[in-house]
Amino acid sequence: MGDGWKDKIIFGDCQKMTELEDNSIHLVVTSPPYFNAPFDYPGLFESYDRFLMLIRNMARGLHRVIDEGRIAALVVDDTLINGEKYPVVADVTKVFMEEGFKYREKIIWVKPEGYIRIGRRSGGLLQHPNSICIFCYSDCPPIYISS
Repeated sequence: MGDGWKDKIIFGDCQKMTELEDNSIHLVVTSPPYFNAPFDYPGLFESYDRFLMLIRNMARGLHRVIDEGRIAALVVDDTLINGEKYPVVADVTKVFMEEGFKYREKIIWVKPEGYIRIGRRSGGLLQHPNSICIFCYSDCPPIYISS
């Protein structure tokens, strides 16, 4: 690490990112609000289309701040609500591609045994794996994944 290197974790609104300069970010790892998270985000999304609009706004903002050849990783997964399956992974991928990102990889994250969820439903075991979708802005180097 040379002079001027700054690692920062920023907690903020994924739709605005006004505190970030253009092409200033090398890696984004985010878990956007889940469409079916009524305990964590009550009333946040009145419809699935509103959820996808948040994803689109986030993709536009990320496109501005991510440097060329750099990566955005999103923790998302399909969801079932009242018997209806929502193809979240496919729709998020489509939105990011429409906003100029390249879809690079999907990693299945199998949470460790005994993983405890933090939040309103704390104490519940989460045993369902999640998808981590990897997107790249412009051309990016190959991605190597080892187990």
